[in-house]
Amino acid sequence: MSAQPNLPFAEKDATLVIVDDEEMILNSLKSFLELETEYDIQSFTAPEEALQYAASGEPDLIVSDFLMPDMNGIELLRAFGKLHPQAPRILLTLSLIHISEPTRRHKGSR
Repeated sequence: MSAQPNLPFAEKDATLVIVDDEEMILNSLKSFLELETEYDIQSFTAPEEALQYAASGEPDLIVSDFLMPDMNGIELLRAFGKLHPQAPRILLTLSLIHISEPTRRHKGSR
């Protein structure tokens, strides 16, 4: 008997939000999760649209890319956390840059 993960939601009832400005990556991740889980997958290429969806519903988890135009993944996950503080938030990136440098620049520190 394999150990089941201790998730804060039932798999078949869970709604996952995925955000990535690159449609190919977004569609690949969405397709994989739809094949391997019973999650309700909501995908968005624009962080603002994902936040509008989150404000109108009860998503259980959000997965976001880091580098996106207009709003980076850290900003998105911070805003999402204000709407749904109990929901896990996951940041993904395929970039080769160091995450802390743009984050420091964005906050205005050196």
